[in-house]
Order: sequence, then structure tokens, then C-alpha cells
Amino acid sequence: MTKKTKNIEPPQSVEAEQSVLGSLLKDGTVMDDVATVLTSPDMFYVAKHQIIYNTMIKLYNRREPHDLTTVADELVKTSDLEKIGGRLYLIDLIDGCATTANAATYANIILEKYQYRRLIEGMSRLTDASYNQEKPPDELMNDIEGLLLKIKDNSNLDQARKLSVLMMEAVEHLSDKEKVKADFITTRIDDLNKSISGLFYGDLIVIAAPPSMGKTSFVLDLMLYNAAKGKKFLYFALDETSRAVAIRRLSSATRIAAPRFWKGQLSDDEIITITKSAVMTSGEENITVIPSGDITVMDILSVGRRFKRKYGLDGIVIDFIQQLNHCIKYDARRPDIAVEYNVRQLKKIGKELNIVMLPVSQFSREYSKLTIKPSKNLYGFPTLQSMAGSKAIEEEANIILSPHNLLTALRMRGERLTDEYRIEQGKREGVYQRAWICVVKDKLGPGPAVECSFHPYSMQFVNNTSKIQPIQEDMPF
Repeated sequence: MTKKTKNIEPPQSVEAEQSVLGSLLKDGTVMDDVATVLTSPDMFYVAKHQIIYNTMIKLYNRREPHDLTTVADELVKTSDLEKIGGRLYLIDLIDGCATTANAATYANIILEKYQYRRLIEGMSRLTDASYNQEKPPDELMNDIEGLLLKIKDNSNLDQARKLSVLMMEAVEHLSDKEKVKADFITTRIDDLNKSISGLFYGDLIVIAAPPSMGKTSFVLDLMLYNAAKGKKFLYFALDETSRAVAIRRLSSATRIAAPRFWKGQLSDDEIITITKSAVMTSGEENITVIPSGDITVMDILSVGRRFKRKYGLDGIVIDFIQQLNHCIKYDARRPDIAVEYNVRQLKKIGKELNIVMLPVSQFSREYSKLTIKPSKNLYGFPTLQSMAGSKAIEEEANIILSPHNLLTALRMRGERLTDEYRIEQGKREGVYQRAWICVVKDKLGPGPAVECSFHPYSMQFVNNTSKIQPIQEDMPF
């Protein structure tokens, strides 16, 4: 048997536990960060702290406050109030907490001590088994590996369900057509919806294109189209100020060219028009704009949790992913490593919150090498190789959509005076321009290029009567 050192208590931090519980009693919003770290009451060492935290978690899951009054009342109902030292102990926890700002830090200390205790307990058991030669060495080594994996992350094991149960739940869900329709959002373009069957909750949908091609316009209109139906979105505008986002929307709604806003060239009548547009909203109240260039994926997770708990949440847009700050150390010569980390974390956030995750991405310089000659049916549709930043984007994304405006593509290449450009200009229907939404990646591989129309003033991609043109793997670009 192993020798146990006498008079040494297992790793613990009573002060950290008291600080976390005091913070939770003082400020309910702290739970969003703490619950991510402390997933079980057993992570607390002190028994009465386990009882208090378990009570708070139950209230939190019921979306009820977990303050002094509600926690004490709940403890009375479960006959646990006296076990934890009565209401006076809860008051002491609050009085002993000078600030709630460090709650997440203290939560990580509690987690660390818990992991040490798990290691000591598990390794002691395995050491005894090794002394007693209870199992072959290979089995014991597997037990050690399994122990380490459980300690590192047991959250996935907690969610384990039997497949037979999941299948029956799926049948019940699929039998309700209204519930099935609530599993996804759609775009304004009917042919695109038919092609991809919708943008599903829990999926990572990347909107990617070169500058000025309309990717931000497309994703903003996607939000507005669904917000008008009651869906709620968070828009992290990393590339624009909040004023710029508002002007972009006013320009779209009134079809007054955006440069006129910035140059102060609006007439009195136009001021009246944009005022009416600002008052007569169409879903804008369901879009919350967060303009900041100093955002990490952990910030997005924290804000997303709080927003969903308070108001409900259907989607998050990040414009654009290459401007997200990183939470990891990496070689400055390899920025793709940071992008890879952020992409994978965003996908996890989408699944955890069960929302549509919609990051906007740039294209690499490889896109400029694609040939555009409409007269020869060469439109320069993007491919997976056009993605910028990291292969993780193409690997992790469930769907990659790329708005493609042909006139803009030709103009960007300096071909404004060419015959190709003039011919394409002649194909405009009034102000509408020929455009496509290219399904660069679908769940089953590359999808079609869905032809549509682009209105440059309203900045909307809309339906037209064209057929879907498939993207061929061997298409001559």
C-alpha cells in the first residue's frame, strides 16, 4: 500500500471558494463566466460550499436570480440552510467579497485545486493497484491515460446519451414541422435556400469574398431578413464603427448612395426620408451591434451567453475573422495559427449556444489569378484555395458562401474599359447587376453558383429567374 503523508490536507483554497460564492451572490452576471469553469459543485472542497453552489446552479438553470434572498429561500426548501451556517454565512460571503472582477480568476484556482485532488486520488488508487499487481501493465497504463483525460475534460462525458434515446427524440422533433423550421434561418434568395437547405443552428457558416464584392452587405441583409421575422443577432463590427454600420443600413433602406451621407450632401427631403427610415424599423431592433477592434473569441462566448440568457439569440456575425484578437501565443510569422484557433473556438461556441455562427472572411491573393472572361463563360468563381488565413476555415466551416459581383470583379482588375466590361454593363436590368452567391463548400463538397441580382444602392442580393449554374471541379479558371 502507498504511504500517505499525515496531517497534510488535500490541495484547496477556501478563500477562493468564498470569493467566488460572494461574487455570485453580489452580481448574477458573473455566473456566465464561472459556470464555464466550475461545471460541478464537487469542484468545491468545502461541503457547505458545494451545497451553496449547487443551489445557485439550479436557480441559474431555471433562469431565476441567485442572490441572498433567493438562495436562502431555496436552501430552506431543501432543508439545507442550517447545514451551511444559516443566512448569516451567506451575508459573510457577500461582506467578504470586495470586488466581483476577479471571480473568473478565483474560479480557475478552484478548478486547479480540484484537478490536483483528482490526480492525487486517482494516482493513489492506481499506485496501489500497481503495488498489488492487480492488472497487467498495459491495462494499468490505459487506466492512467483514461484518468488524465477525465480530469482534463469530463464535460463531454456528462453529455453522453444512448443513441437509441437520441433517435426517438429526433423522430419526435421531426414530426413537428414548426419545430423543424425553427432549426435554421434562410436567405432572401430562394434558389440558394433550395441548394443549401438553410443555415442551421450549431453550424459554422463562413461568408468570404474579396474587398468590395458585397460580403458585408450580404451578411447584414441576411441578419435583417431574419430579424424581421423575430430572430435575434449579435453583430461584432470589428472593421467598422457603429456609425458606419448605421449609415450602411440607412443607405440600404433609402437607396441613397452611401458617399452622400459621408460628404454631407443630403438634401432636406433626403434628411426627412432617412429620418422616417430610422423610425420605421424592420427588424433592426433585433440586431445588437458591438463595435470593437479589441475582441477575442472568449469575449464573444461571454457576451453570447449573457445575451442568450437575457434576450434569446439566433446568430452571431463577426466581421471579419482575421481581425479577431488571439488568446494564444504563436509565432508572429504564422498568423494562420491564431486564425485556426479562433475558427475552431467559434465553431464550439456556435454548438454550445446552439446558434448560427457567421464569421466573415477575406480571400487570399490566389483569387486574383482566376480568369474572368464572361464571353467564354469564365466568371472567376472562387474555390476553397481562395480562402485566406488558414486551412482551418475550409476544414471547420459547414458551409462557405461567397458573394460574386461580376462588374465589381472586372472593375477591381482594372478592366473598366474592356469589351468584357461594356458587354456586362449592357446586361444590367436598370440598376440591378448580375451576381452570384457561390456555394464554395457545402456539407457534401463544393456546391453551385446561384445566379441572382445585386442592387448597388440597397446593397441587397435578391432573386432573379436564372437557373443554378453548377461549379465544376475542373472548370477552367
